[in-house]
Amino acid sequence: HITQSPIVQVITDVLAPQATYYDGRIVLLGDALATFRPHTGAGASQAAFDALQLWENMKNWQEWMKNKSSYEDLVMEFARYGVRHGQKLGNLSQFGHYKVDGKLKMGFLPPFEKALQSEEDELLYDNST
Repeated sequence: HITQSPIVQVITDVLAPQATYYDGRIVLLGDALATFRPHTGAGASQAAFDALQLWENMKNWQEWMKNKSSYEDLVMEFARYGVRHGQKLGNLSQFGHYKVDGKLKMGFLPPFEKALQSEEDELLYDNST
C-alpha cells in the first residue's frame, strides 16, 4: 500500500558563532549552542558535555571572568565536530557518497581538532579490521 501523505521532516544545522556573550554573563549550552542531527544520537551528550565544562570552569568565578577562552574553545570545537559528524553521517545514509566497507567511528571524545583538520573519510571510518 502506498502512503498518501508521507511525513517529511527538514533537517537543519544550527551552530552559534560563539558560546559566551556579554563578558561571560550569558552562556549557550546544548541545543542553544549547536543542534546535532538526530541520527548522531549525541544531543544529550552535547548538553551534558557543555554543562560539565561550564561547571569545571566556573568553580573559580574570578578566573572564569578573566579567561573564558579555554571553555569557549573546547565547547565550540565539540559543537563544530558534532555538526560536521552529523552532516557526514547524513550524506552517507542519504546519498551514499562515502564508501561503506569500514566500520563507523562513533566516538565523541577529545581531541576533536583532529576531525576538524582533515576532510578525509578515514575520520569517519575505521578500516583497520
